[in-house]
Amino acid sequence: MSKLQDKLFGKVTIRKKLTMTTAVVFFLVLSMFTLVVVFSANTLLLQRERQNVNATISKVVTYIEKDWDSDEELSPEPLLAALYSPKNIYASIINGVLSEKHSLDGQVAISNKLYSNQSVFVYDKKGTFIFTSEENTDSPPGMSEVNKLKSVSYKGKRGFLLEVPIYGKDKKTIVGYAQIFHDLEFYYALKERLIFLLIFLEVGMTVLVIAATVVVLTSILRPMRQLHETMGVITDSPSDLELRSKIESHDEIGDLAVNFNRMMDKIQENNQMQMRF
Repeated sequence: MSKLQDKLFGKVTIRKKLTMTTAVVFFLVLSMFTLVVVFSANTLLLQRERQNVNATISKVVTYIEKDWDSDEELSPEPLLAALYSPKNIYASIINGVLSEKHSLDGQVAISNKLYSNQSVFVYDKKGTFIFTSEENTDSPPGMSEVNKLKSVSYKGKRGFLLEVPIYGKDKKTIVGYAQIFHDLEFYYALKERLIFLLIFLEVGMTVLVIAATVVVLTSILRPMRQLHETMGVITDSPSDLELRSKIESHDEIGDLAVNFNRMMDKIQENNQMQMRF
């Protein structure tokens, strides 16, 4: 197996082993760090988006219930009178659906309570679509499960959908339902950029660590290579017993060179004694 590895990968030197080990360990640690950062950021961002959805729909429902002074179910004309007439805002009813984007003076009652990535839809208690904060009145998301935040796709955009009941004057009778769609495309784009940036940094840092490890190990192992070359010369010329290592580093390799020189002194001394004998 060792011979096969030498043929395929060449001789596995200490520098290669240490470089590969350092690169693998660093890459694994950095990968774990990347996963933790992505998971934490994703959790915090989604939590914030959920809070925005709940806060907005609560404002919208409170506003409608405040102006709807009746226990009758919601319908376009009374809702138009309740929300807009006292404020001199004249929204239009198109195909039985009240649309704020078509108000005559450009003012709105509901849309100014929304974030730019949110849309609100209102249904009567039978599920009939009667109000939208959008301009298009033909394609609402449709009735959903009440009080359950769901991840959906609407008009090709991914987001949250939440539907809550609207109560009448007695605060017990359900007169309709308010629904909010919260566009999450910015969140997904931010998440993808964060992942791409972290992967780019991970790969870049790993390459830098490998390069730094190679430079450091080359410097550290240079004396050992010199000692190896000295041993090679002695092996090729056994009679040249005066050859000594000139390594003067103050570390383990330097100690090895000192012991090598002492060993050569003993060998030379013994050789001279044998010649005299």
